[in-house]
Order: sequence, then structure tokens, then C-alpha cells
Amino acid sequence: MGRWLFHAARGRFVHKDIVKSAPVKHESTVGVMTHYLLGGGLALTYPALFIVSNAPLPDNHVIPGLLWGLATTLLPWIVFYPAFGWGLFGVSAPKETRPVLSPTVTHLVYGLGLGIALNVLSQQWGM
Repeated sequence: MGRWLFHAARGRFVHKDIVKSAPVKHESTVGVMTHYLLGGGLALTYPALFIVSNAPLPDNHVIPGLLWGLATTLLPWIVFYPAFGWGLFGVSAPKETRPVLSPTVTHLVYGLGLGIALNVLSQQWGM
């Protein structure tokens, strides 16, 4: 993600294969930081959707959190992987990246953590 961001800042948004694009100093650090900032923003978006839509908050956030985590896998699958030159769902990605399994598992864990955190916060705030 870091390499892609540096190239995007110079106007190159789509690659034939990001692995073969010129490496950039600090790309790993910037990529990890950006990934976690996006995750934080998406975590804030989840409860904001309930607030903006006036939908009632669920009594238990674990299942909705898991579903939210699963939904966030759409970003790499349909936005980032094609921009990296790997196609939808990473069909042309290097095999070691496990383009479907890896984000599915990690984003489900993210969603579980989000759900548990919101359950704890809901109990503390009496929501």
C-alpha cells in the first residue's frame, strides 16, 4: 500500500504489477500506518452509520461487527488489488499474498475486535 500511495501522489494510480514498480523509501512504514489509519476511520464509520440513519443500535455488536469486518474486505478486493495490477479479488496477485484468504481472516478478526469493543463501550455508557 505504501508503494502505491507514493506512486499515486505522483499521479500513477494503476500499475501492471505493483511488485515490479519502483520501490520507494519508507514504503512499508507508510503502508502500515495508512492501513491502520484506514482501519480506524472505518471503525468510526460503523457506529456513525447507525447514528446518521437513526437506526437502533444492536444489543450485541459481535455479529454486526463481524459483518462490518467482512464488508471491509471489499476495499482491497475491488479497489486496491486492481490498482496494484492484480485484478479483482487479486486473481493475478503473487500466490504468497493469499489475496482472498488473508484479508478475509484478518478483517473478520478486526470486525470481532470492533464488536467486542463496542459491546464494552455500550455497557459502560449505558447504551
